[in-house]
Amino acid sequence: MTEILVTLKNLTTQEVVKKKFEGKDEFEAYKAAEEWAKQNKHDIIFFEVLPSSYIPKEKDSIKILTICGCGVGSSILLGIQIKEMLKKWGVKGEVISADVTTCKGQSVDVVINQPTWMGALRGMTSYRRCAVVKNIVDYREVEEKLRAALEDLKIIQPKMQRGLN
Repeated sequence: MTEILVTLKNLTTQEVVKKKFEGKDEFEAYKAAEEWAKQNKHDIIFFEVLPSSYIPKEKDSIKILTICGCGVGSSILLGIQIKEMLKKWGVKGEVISADVTTCKGQSVDVVINQPTWMGALRGMTSYRRCAVVKNIVDYREVEEKLRAALEDLKIIQPKMQRGLN
């Protein structure tokens, strides 16, 4: 049985909450979280597998993985957006775009993924957080969810007030 800790945002009040979900693997646990979020009008921001599946490494930059069906479409678009954000925030990092097969051997800090490709996380070596983006062309959604994951990892400082970058 796999347990994940999910960070969600209430779509009405904008309140951010954390909730645990279980499944036979992280994909099944995510599906349970997705169903709960739909029923309770919440948006999934990111999640982590408990206990952490990440193997820490000595490094001075982060590694972010974007996933799509072939590794050349939406994952590349997400990668371009993420590189801009990292530069804006002054964060050193490598962004890798991969298809659902080649992502399996990766060990990364953050996965940026669409709900469609959640099954690709089965068998991944390790990741610290997975941010779930519904609309990859919505720059604000990508920025909000990536920023939340990086703040949670203490890679960047939290915003002091809403609306500030």
